[in-house]
Amino acid sequence: MSKLLKSFLLTIIVATVGVLGGCGDLTVLDPKGPVAKGQSDLILYSIIFMLIIVLTIFCLVHHYSI
Repeated sequence: MSKLLKSFLLTIIVATVGVLGGCGDLTVLDPKGPVAKGQSDLILYSIIFMLIIVLTIFCLVHHYSI
């Protein structure tokens, strides 16, 4: 399989999982006070920061393994 086709299939699979995963009511991220709002923001910032790091590592590993 060509490299372009593999990338395209991976993109389709990730997009499908993202769409079908949905974003239902996340009670953890529904703060009721100022402290809870701060903790919710901290959780979201941590998730975004971790995703940036993990995606960077995946890209570097994929780039240098071929």
